[in-house]
Amino acid sequence: MAHTATAAVAPVEPSRTHRRTGGGNRAVAQVHVLRACDGLATSVAAYVVPVVVYQLTGSTTWAGIVFVAEWLPRLLAIGVGGPLVDRVPARTVMAAPGLARGGLVAGDIAAYLAGAGPLAIAAVGVGCGVAAEVTYLAAESLGAAVATGAKAAGVQAVQTSIDQAAILTGPLLGGVLLLSGPQYGLGLVVALSRTAAVLSRTLNRPAHHPARDPQAVGGETGGQGGLRGGAAALKALLALVWLLATLASMNLLSALLQAATSVIVTGFGRSPAVTGAVWRARAAAAVLAAAACARLLKRIRLSSLALAASAGGAAATAAAGLAPSYLTYAAALAGLAACEGVAMVALRTARARLLPPKVFGSAVALMVLVLVAPMPLGGAVLALVPADRLGPALITVAVLHGLVTVAACRRLRCHRRVLDNPLPDPHLAPESGQSAGPLEFVRSTP
Repeated sequence: MAHTATAAVAPVEPSRTHRRTGGGNRAVAQVHVLRACDGLATSVAAYVVPVVVYQLTGSTTWAGIVFVAEWLPRLLAIGVGGPLVDRVPARTVMAAPGLARGGLVAGDIAAYLAGAGPLAIAAVGVGCGVAAEVTYLAAESLGAAVATGAKAAGVQAVQTSIDQAAILTGPLLGGVLLLSGPQYGLGLVVALSRTAAVLSRTLNRPAHHPARDPQAVGGETGGQGGLRGGAAALKALLALVWLLATLASMNLLSALLQAATSVIVTGFGRSPAVTGAVWRARAAAAVLAAAACARLLKRIRLSSLALAASAGGAAATAAAGLAPSYLTYAAALAGLAACEGVAMVALRTARARLLPPKVFGSAVALMVLVLVAPMPLGGAVLALVPADRLGPALITVAVLHGLVTVAACRRLRCHRRVLDNPLPDPHLAPESGQSAGPLEFVRSTP
């Protein structure tokens, strides 16, 4: 998709759909609440299900199997969910898996109370994992729909903060409810899933769907659909590809630290149990950084902020490798999390601005796969490197990430305007048939 300079546009009277959403503010609030409910349901389920299996079996092996069984179908669901979001209204894609997850977990509660074994609980974990990826992609599409024009950075900052807050609070809520019994923790998943499904149905029905519009075929993606169309869209946006590369490289840093933290903490003479406290502090740092990012983007160019966050991530990882104590190591992890939060807001803002709506879900699905791909490498590095060499390994990976950042900085020099210039607000009339952006359920009509 070639990016052209935005022509001057003339304001027109907002459509009836726009007025029903209170100028878009109501839609933004609805999407935020919807994402919070869905993200919290995912986080609680990811914590509660393996714990319940462990309580039933007393086996960490069983709990680990459930964790893997939940993640493998999630990776497969990404490839299906992306094209699905492009072909079906996102509010429908959000509602159906949410209701299915709620019904599945409700049935699991009945099975648990009837004395079901761990296999039944594990099956629920698989179903929850698949639903989580599909609803995540739908929520991304809905978020991009309201993250337009000057609001893009602010909306994406809030969305990123919501995601990190859900990661932080989900295990806490699940742990408290499990004290009263597994059925209460699972019951919260049911309530949150159904709330998200009901909220998604209150969103305004789209005027039309780009994938079904015969005039929407071709253009930026050369008429391709599905994942191939998403790949074609990304290939045409080199600025977005390089931004994605820096964040994928940063995810390798995070994966290595996540895999190695319990070993490193033990080396500092602390119990592995404090690892949970480290990651809660890390999530809190990401929430605060993402919340501050919207204001930063009003003063700093998106490309400059993203590259600064990437360089900061390399420095934080190197500091973790050189940390002489537990507290300095925890501070380095918090610094990396803050940089990740800023970089993620930058990436999400850029893709909300640039990706064509008819392949938005497919392109985001591919981006998620690229971001998740480095995660297993963290465990591989941990398996290959002796415990006493983890510090040098962290420094080496940080240097490699620094080189990726330098390469991205050089490449983005030619594409900086694409990232830094926001697209026009969709409630302004586009000129010469220019697309109004990925706004679906609050889309203006001429």
